[in-house]
Amino acid sequence: KENKLEQLRREKEYKELKECTFVPLTNEGTPVRGNGPVIVRGLGRHLELKEMARRQEEEQKQREDKAFGKVTNRVDSRTEPYTIPKPFNLSTSHRRRKSRSKSRDQDFAKDLTFSPETLSRSRQRKILGILAK
Repeated sequence: KENKLEQLRREKEYKELKECTFVPLTNEGTPVRGNGPVIVRGLGRHLELKEMARRQEEEQKQREDKAFGKVTNRVDSRTEPYTIPKPFNLSTSHRRRKSRSKSRDQDFAKDLTFSPETLSRSRQRKILGILAK
C-alpha cells in the first residue's frame, strides 16, 4: 500500500516536471583567478580616513589629559600619594569676637520697635495680673 502511494507521488511529480521547460545556465568548473594583485577601489581612501580618525582621537586624548590635569611625561613633585595633615592655626581672639557679636546683638535689639500683640502675650498679662492680686 505504501509503495503504491510512493509510486503515484513520483509519477505525479514526473508529469509536473515534464511540462517545465526552464533549464538554468551554469558555469562549469572553477572560476579563473588572475595572477596579479587584486585591485579594490576606494581602499586607499578608506585607509586614509582611518588614519585621520586615529590621529584625531589621539589629539583629543592629549587635549583631555591637558585640560583635566592628567600628568604625562613629567615627574610628580610629591613623594607621598596622599596629603599630609598639618595642625590648625587657631586664633586666640575668640573672646574679642564673642564680645563684639554680643554688642552688635544688643544694638540691633535697640533698633527693633515693633512688638506684636499675640494671644499668648495677652494670656500672660492676665495670669500675671491674677497672681499679683
